[in-house]
Amino acid sequence: MKPDRSGSGSGGGGGGDGGGERSALAAAVPPSYDSCARVDDEEEFADEPAVVREALAMESAHHAGTMTQMDAILFIVGELAGAGLLALSEALSNTGVIGILLILMCASAAAYTGGLLGRTWIYLESQYADLSTGHVRQPYAEMGRRTYGSWMGRVILTLMNITLFGTSVVLLLVSAELIQQLAAGALDTCIWVLVLTMVLTPVTWLGSPQHLRAPAMFALVSVVAGAVLMVVQMVTFPPEERPHVPLSPPSLSTFCLGLSTIMFSFTGVSTFPTIQLDMAERARFSRAAVGGFAGLCMVYVPVAATGYMVYGDTVNINLIQNFTPGPLLIVIQVLLTVHFLGAFVMLINPVCQNLEGALHVSGTSGLTRQRVLLRSGLMLMALFMAETVPSFGKIMHLIGGTFTLMLTFILPSLLYIRLRGEYRGTSKHGYKRYLVKRFYLSSLCLLCVALSSVVVYYSVDEIVAPGTFQTPCYLRWWLGPGAGDLDGLNSTTTVTDVLNVTVPSDI
Repeated sequence: MKPDRSGSGSGGGGGGDGGGERSALAAAVPPSYDSCARVDDEEEFADEPAVVREALAMESAHHAGTMTQMDAILFIVGELAGAGLLALSEALSNTGVIGILLILMCASAAAYTGGLLGRTWIYLESQYADLSTGHVRQPYAEMGRRTYGSWMGRVILTLMNITLFGTSVVLLLVSAELIQQLAAGALDTCIWVLVLTMVLTPVTWLGSPQHLRAPAMFALVSVVAGAVLMVVQMVTFPPEERPHVPLSPPSLSTFCLGLSTIMFSFTGVSTFPTIQLDMAERARFSRAAVGGFAGLCMVYVPVAATGYMVYGDTVNINLIQNFTPGPLLIVIQVLLTVHFLGAFVMLINPVCQNLEGALHVSGTSGLTRQRVLLRSGLMLMALFMAETVPSFGKIMHLIGGTFTLMLTFILPSLLYIRLRGEYRGTSKHGYKRYLVKRFYLSSLCLLCVALSSVVVYYSVDEIVAPGTFQTPCYLRWWLGPGAGDLDGLNSTTTVTDVLNVTVPSDI
């Protein structure tokens, strides 16, 4: 059933006379809206209904966003370029040379579906007046609620929180590992996780992305400089013995795990609607998404391909562990630590906002007691997870094969198909373009479901396989060095083996 709309104008109209539509659109454009940009936007949205193009013309007058298109591109690159920078070389070792093509394909598909989220929001603004004039704290979930109902909004919100929270834990672990290497093992990684949590907690008290431009710029500059120096390090100091470079995947399981790492590398698309709402020209977000993913590939591909060719099948999931020690390595570690910490702040911020919305915490700007307590509590949860699973590889595989697929590829496609399919308010040619687009998106969803089923199987198998369990940090502290270690448990290990308890023979 089609929902009621209070700001739709002429949403159900047919194709009509193209010249009349353009005249009405031109008359509606505010004088401050650049004419060349308007023509480009009209062409980009040519296959959308007239109501969307009318909203496009007026959208710059409805809000007071401050982010430019270039700001959004930089924010996307700084936010998404995370642990994938260290893990993609190992993913290529698992998938073979075809993995480079998979990285480019995943980036292209994610840029397209991310742009669809932007179009979906413009579409909804044309139908619901309250969206274009009021503040929306959870735009992605709001899209699901307005399109499918409240149940979809809750599903999207839950998936977002799990994905972003899990990714934040991964970044926290990677940062602690890098600092532990910088400190030459002075403290255990588990201790550095605790220290970082204490340092980062006050930073998480900041508000929306428009208040996080400094962390975004630090993250961007550090990751670009770090990526360049990583390539220099690998080319300048290669291993003494050249390892084997697998051109094809060793097995189906390794291929699936490598693919899940590639998909995890593009986690963060679910935050795009929040970025779009802070833009001065929201209709330009599709271009910002394309630019962001193009920049992301310029960071990812050279590092991943070089590490794959230099270290081959000996590459570690943390690429830096393969590097030769020296001053250049120290600089790389510092730059990447700065980047991961900045990305951590940006990724956990939407989780904080979603939790505040669910608990009706007042105050959208400035510090309040409720905000400080709630966000500090969330950081304690992140600390507990990091200390419980002190290895980021398995978390990456599971998130990449499940939640990233859902939020990045499947849900944006379903939202756009459902919402766009309600109207045929375009020319015949425009509607044919939409049908082709719908076929592509439907095929993408089916492919993602099939991939997710296989990848999840191997990801779970990796977690529960004998000999792969790692001891939580707090159990290490509790059991002590002489009480045994849970690392490397196998199917024959018993509780008495773990605790080093001697059982009398007569029992």
